Amino acid sequence: MKKIIFLTSILSLMLLVNLAMGSHEANVSLSPTIWGIGREESVKLTVENSEASNHSIIKIELFVPTEEDVSVYEIAPEFEVPLGWEKPRVSYKEGLMSIIFSSESEVGIMPGSTEIFTLASVKAPSKVGEWVWKWVTTDPNNETQEDDITTKTKLGALSYFVIEVPNETKANKEFNASIIGYDEYKNIKTDYTGTINIESTDPKAIFPESINFSLDDKGEKKIIIIYKTPGNQTFTVKDEETGVEKTSDQTFVIPAVPSKLSILINEDESSADKVSVTLSLQAEDAEECRYSNEGITWSEWEAYNTAKDWNLAYGDGTKIVYYQCKNEIGESKVVSDTILLVTMPESEVLSWIVYTGPVALAISLISLGLVLSRTQKRRKEEKS
Repeated sequence: MKKIIFLTSILSLMLLVNLAMGSHEANVSLSPTIWGIGREESVKLTVENSEASNHSIIKIELFVPTEEDVSVYEIAPEFEVPLGWEKPRVSYKEGLMSIIFSSESEVGIMPGSTEIFTLASVKAPSKVGEWVWKWVTTDPNNETQEDDITTKTKLGALSYFVIEVPNETKANKEFNASIIGYDEYKNIKTDYTGTINIESTDPKAIFPESINFSLDDKGEKKIIIIYKTPGNQTFTVKDEETGVEKTSDQTFVIPAVPSKLSILINEDESSADKVSVTLSLQAEDAEECRYSNEGITWSEWEAYNTAKDWNLAYGDGTKIVYYQCKNEIGESKVVSDTILLVTMPESEVLSWIVYTGPVALAISLISLGLVLSRTQKRRKEEKS
């Protein structure tokens, strides 16, 4: 009987020694572990004390990831803790931010138990990356256990587009439109590589029917659009794979007749020795143009071009060529250019001078000077 009591006492003593000498086995996790960049979340810190543990866990310290001694997560001082735990303390030491959860007693988290601590507002970094949190748990014997938790920040799935367009534009005038893709966390989706199709309310508009995004675009693409129909116009983009689509704000299209017309006869020569000349032409928003030698009788309307062969009115002297263009909106103002036409040979001019006498000689010399010298050209050019 005495031997049994003695053996029981030895076993009890050994158990007490093991309990005194043993530590704890903790498992700590964070949720979520994957975040949208810049996303604000409520974070759950789950602390499990293994059944094989010999002691309770009475303190947990969570170290926030840092970059260049600055915490990459923004943590608001709002926490929820289990019953029997003190209000957490936030500590800053050597550039490290940590949150310390302490039990009010040595009961803490018993072996085989789990508790959840809540960080009510945590904002993730504004860039993609992997971030390491360090945790340390402590038991009543001041024995510790530590490990790491890795979280990731990434862009979410394509959620919507933003389209930037001008409030108004002129018909037939090109403008730039920006198309920007965003993820579900309201971040520009810089890794977007989808294809979008484009449609417009203007049946005559000029634009790319589809465009492809590449990684070099970083989520933003600019396109050139030309509206032709006056009034409020929009265009719609759609990612066919995801179904995400967006219609632009309205752009008011102002009717625009052809403008900035100019005409030069024989590339700005001051005189010509024959009626056949070449016209150098310029105009904006022109579809068809016509020509005249006196501004009354006109040629037929013909497709706009930048050069045209033309015959001046017969008879030496100053000649004028008139130029006008039109489009579906209306007709432009009339512009013109002049040139001195001299077709009489020099020998005939001298003979005529001798025949007509002194008065005619003076007049003829003046005319001859005009022929042999370059005169100032008169040119009317419509200004925009």
